[in-house]
Amino acid sequence: MDTALLVVLLAVVAVVGAGAAGFRLMAVRTGSMRPTLQPGDVIVSRYEPAARLRRGEVVTFPDPGLAAMVTHRVVSVRVEGSSVLVTTKGDANATGETWRVPGSKRIARKVFRVPSLSGWVVWGGGSVVSAVVFALVVRRRRRTAY
Repeated sequence: MDTALLVVLLAVVAVVGAGAAGFRLMAVRTGSMRPTLQPGDVIVSRYEPAARLRRGEVVTFPDPGLAAMVTHRVVSVRVEGSSVLVTTKGDANATGETWRVPGSKRIARKVFRVPSLSGWVVWGGGSVVSAVVFALVVRRRRRTAY
């Protein structure tokens, strides 16, 4: 078996296995979390109920003001009845944002980061199918190049 194909297949198995275990890969696209996270890093996150969030954790959440997913550090968490008021801020940002979610809403909490990997994740859309297609194209081109 071709080495490139084997590496991609192992990566696919790892991504699928991580997804089945409740983990998700997310690409860091901006410098708002410098120096902790750099553009190009990939964070591996696990979803947890918002009521479990703690100060200092790095989370990815849907920012309604930007209509996008944002990864920032939790500055404060306050449970108010059945909802949670969360304030987050990028490590490199001067100001933060406050948002309210139901306490049972699941928010992605960073487990660890993989430096400088997101070019592959962003290019492939984070898709397992894209990774397999990429491996097959590379393999076919290598065979026809001889």
